[in-house]
Amino acid sequence: MKVLTLLHSLSIGGIEKTLFHCLPELQKENIEMTICCFKKGGNLEDDFKLKGVNIVYIKKTGSFFMDFIQLFLIAQKNNFDIIHSRLSYTSGGFALACKLLNIPFLVSIHNEFPATLISWTKKPLLAKIRKYYLRMHKFLTKKYASLIVGHSRSNLDRNFPDWKNSKQFTVLYNGVDFEYLTKKQDVIMDDFAKSYVEKLGDNAFKIIHIGTFKEQKNHLFMLESFSMLNPIINNYHLILLGDGELRKQIEDSVQNLGLQNNVHLIGFSKNVGTWLKQSDLFFFPSIFEGFANVIIEAQYLELPICASSIKPHFESVHNYYHKYFFSPIDNKECVLKLTEIINDIQEGKTGNKTSEIKQNMNERFSINQMAKNLISIYHRY
Repeated sequence: MKVLTLLHSLSIGGIEKTLFHCLPELQKENIEMTICCFKKGGNLEDDFKLKGVNIVYIKKTGSFFMDFIQLFLIAQKNNFDIIHSRLSYTSGGFALACKLLNIPFLVSIHNEFPATLISWTKKPLLAKIRKYYLRMHKFLTKKYASLIVGHSRSNLDRNFPDWKNSKQFTVLYNGVDFEYLTKKQDVIMDDFAKSYVEKLGDNAFKIIHIGTFKEQKNHLFMLESFSMLNPIINNYHLILLGDGELRKQIEDSVQNLGLQNNVHLIGFSKNVGTWLKQSDLFFFPSIFEGFANVIIEAQYLELPICASSIKPHFESVHNYYHKYFFSPIDNKECVLKLTEIINDIQEGKTGNKTSEIKQNMNERFSINQMAKNLISIYHRY
């Protein structure tokens, strides 16, 4: 079976990582993967190539017609059995191409809300153009997709309220390769992470966030809330793994808040497990999400969670931590919940739950289970 998967790029993101770790099981089932990207040079590109994955590229134009033409030409030259778009809300042109070529077309919905042109929402005219642009994509996707895959129930509830009554929809929870997570991926970077955290001192309380620097992840809100905890006096440190378009704004905010010694911008790292193990609390104030694999990783490594009260988090975060949820637009509530969980951690109140939660994550969200479910979906066609 030959499957073409459409992705923005092969950067170190949740979508890309789960697909990479599904490859061994997919290949055992003789599923040959080709990936089509908008961008070259992603952090994981070489890793995929070493696994025998063929990578092709198309231009990102924002045009239904150009999406249609580019995919039509690629698919016409190859004998793909399935085309699977991981582009969520902007898959309309691709859906139409697959319909004309009579190729089964799957669309994954990875977020509750579209991040496409999100900056346009602040300007009335552009917001209206964006609304109709996304509406057309949704219409074409719904009309021509063979299957729409929600990576959380919340994603489908938000966008297709009647999805439970249609065979055109299914839910596929993301999985985590827990064995990979707990292994040393890079000895030098592993030692760097350990020594970096050690320099903060034994009495430092270490809060970590992992995510791309974009509006969805709510970094500026995060920094404002963190500053309200009096981190300098309390010896709190915020470790940020990731990078992206908002880096300059985040750096400026750190400077303006006077937190240069308490906020640590590390960049991307393949050694996520090491950084999580060195931390005391995982802080995740996203405005919207799809599922957020990194929350699963943190819980598996027995790290307590303080996260925003958006619907997907009620699916991915163990119910024990729901009492520490907060509104992603309410700094005061966020600080209140952070203070509560920090006190509970320091008093040892969370320690007796973390091993139980780890086991729960292992049972519900293993990469092998996800791969088996994905294979089962592919075998329908």
